[in-house]
Amino acid sequence: AEARGQLLQQLAPPGCEPSDWPEMLQFVQYAGEARGGGAIRQSLLDQYRRMDAFLYKNLASLACDGNQLLREPFVDDLPFLSAALLPKTKAKPGQNIKAVEIQFEDGLKRKRGANAAAGLPELVPRKVAKSSGFNANEKIIFGKRGTLPVPATRLAVRADGAVEVSVVFDEVPTGLHVLLHQVWLHIRAEGVALTLTLPRQPSKDEAIKPYRMPGGRGFVFEIPADPNIGAIENYQDWSGSGRTDATLLHALLPEEIAAAPQVLPEDLA
Repeated sequence: AEARGQLLQQLAPPGCEPSDWPEMLQFVQYAGEARGGGAIRQSLLDQYRRMDAFLYKNLASLACDGNQLLREPFVDDLPFLSAALLPKTKAKPGQNIKAVEIQFEDGLKRKRGANAAAGLPELVPRKVAKSSGFNANEKIIFGKRGTLPVPATRLAVRADGAVEVSVVFDEVPTGLHVLLHQVWLHIRAEGVALTLTLPRQPSKDEAIKPYRMPGGRGFVFEIPADPNIGAIENYQDWSGSGRTDATLLHALLPEEIAAAPQVLPEDLA
């Protein structure tokens, strides 16, 4: 692996502007590959994926009379990503991501307290409606969540297993939080949200190391991780433990990120 890291260094060194990145680049690593693919050589998820692709390829042409053979969508192979350059975009989350986001909100409250959780930016618009009359009161009305900006993102795995996540926002973010779970990393600021599946199992004993890039729009988050446990085995370990909530391993609050050291691109290369 880590030819992947070497190639990323050539195409997009840490800290370079997203305008200088290739339009998009993704490395996909399946369960069973040597480094970081997981000790389970053929996970059930990977077997299912291969079988589904094979059956669709060979049986789709036989479907007739208006019947359509459906294929399981594996959008961007996100659970299998080991490295990626993702341009800024706008996205509307699915139900699974919404559920994960709610779990992160609950996890932050348990980990750092109600005051810290109160500072987490809201993703659903709300307004206070005041009624008139003798029994006038206030009522909070929640709106519908539309698409939100997703910052340009660089995901890489170092030879020692550490995961580097670089994000570059269009403008200096307000209320930036970074929340780490065994399986996911959640980054949130005012009007911006990003949830990534981790390509390695993060260390429970070592905290995220944040770095600020010049200009205030770019950040690098270094996550110590086990180089031998990839995304699939990591997910199976979590789901097999019986825990279905997003218990936080670590959380970075805005004031902690603001106090992080500032680094230049050459310091990260």
